Amino acid sequence: MTDASRRQENPLKEPAQAPLLTAPFVLLILAFFLGLCNMAVFFNFYACLIANGVEAGTAGFLLGLFSLTALIVRPFISPLIHPGNALPWIGLGAAGMILCLGGYTLSHETLIIGIIRAAHGLSFVVMVTAVISSTVGVISPQKSGLAFGIMSIVNLLPFAIIPALVEFGLSHGLTQANIYMLAAASTALVFPLLLVIKRLHTRTSSAENGEKAIPTRREIMNNFKRADIILALSLGAVAYLCFAIIFMFLKSYGPTIGVEKVSPFFALATVSMIGIRLASAALFDHWNKVRLCTGALIFVGLMFLLLQSTRSQWCFYASGALLGLGWGIAMPVIMAIVFNLSEPRLRAFNTNMMIEMVDLGYFLGPFLGGLVVSSYGYSVLFFIMSAVSIIFGLLALRLAGKV
Repeated sequence: MTDASRRQENPLKEPAQAPLLTAPFVLLILAFFLGLCNMAVFFNFYACLIANGVEAGTAGFLLGLFSLTALIVRPFISPLIHPGNALPWIGLGAAGMILCLGGYTLSHETLIIGIIRAAHGLSFVVMVTAVISSTVGVISPQKSGLAFGIMSIVNLLPFAIIPALVEFGLSHGLTQANIYMLAAASTALVFPLLLVIKRLHTRTSSAENGEKAIPTRREIMNNFKRADIILALSLGAVAYLCFAIIFMFLKSYGPTIGVEKVSPFFALATVSMIGIRLASAALFDHWNKVRLCTGALIFVGLMFLLLQSTRSQWCFYASGALLGLGWGIAMPVIMAIVFNLSEPRLRAFNTNMMIEMVDLGYFLGPFLGGLVVSSYGYSVLFFIMSAVSIIFGLLALRLAGKV
């Protein structure tokens, strides 16, 4: 069955083409930003745990417990949350995060911190899943590239802004407990945003035509039987696996080629990702998304080969800027592909499954990367990631004509 015939048989209407930057979209993006700040504020959490006497392995587990909880929980809650019921879930998740942020200030016991960390991860995944579900309800397919371009920029901003603000606060007399309480206060701003959204009484055409209903088990099973959906989700997993490999292993790889300071690499990559999305997000809906995805993933694969072979510090830094360009295109375009391929009733679910692929990449990256590096070294790891990225870039062409 073709994508066009599938739409004809579906009684739900496609959302009409409409301006993207509506009040609900902007307010939901602000809520998304506030939720992500809850992750960014913990950029120094590992160092804090070590300073408090927590053993390194335990500290690493506590750091990862947040994302592990999200990885486990998201598949179970995603079918329950849709544009019609998302706002109460956003409030529930925000309330849980506020309580957890306060909890970090009350105890330094490892077990208690572990419980708080898991509860924080649960609250985070509830809120972000609901925000994404609600946001998907106000995006039209004709604006999906721009929408996910904006969301991907917002996804980066907390990690570019919050660490600097935290360092500034700590250097001017604030304690880590003060930082967590300030983060809790900022999270509370979600509630007035929700009130404004509710008062707008804005409903998308898809919600009016039945998208409020929870997808049935049969719909979800049929969704996962679609080869195009599985391939699109796999493209996302590969893109974020490549990113996680760089993020987790670059610090230890740099000194092996004579580069001690790797922070400029990440700075250039981040600037490139934000820059290309700001410059091109509006064009993602006018260009062929499948070809963009193919080109971006192949480009990322080639940059892994450059990173593997270079011994020049400046070439090393340049590869960061170039990888940022590839990721800056690939990530939002893949999100848009998943959105456009999905049945209207399953767009929120599949978008959240795409976020699940992000967590999967961050989980598999250090695990598989560590196995390869310990046995074969960094060159083999980067060669494997190059091959994987190029192969999946070519496989993306199988989606031609469906998006």
